[in-house]
Amino acid sequence: MLQQACVGGNDVYTEPMSKMILIAVGALLLIAAGCQSTDTGHREFIPGKGWVPVKAGLLGR
Repeated sequence: MLQQACVGGNDVYTEPMSKMILIAVGALLLIAAGCQSTDTGHREFIPGKGWVPVKAGLLGR
């Protein structure tokens, strides 16, 4: 009888896979953090220019 290659709790297989999953999750978190927009959505109407974005002050006001 041959033993199964991926026996539960076998450190030879689970440790490298855990590291790879951790690296993949970290990469996804970095990508997600880089995709966030800095535009707060605040606009101000300036005659001749129309609605232009403005930077929000303290607490988004």
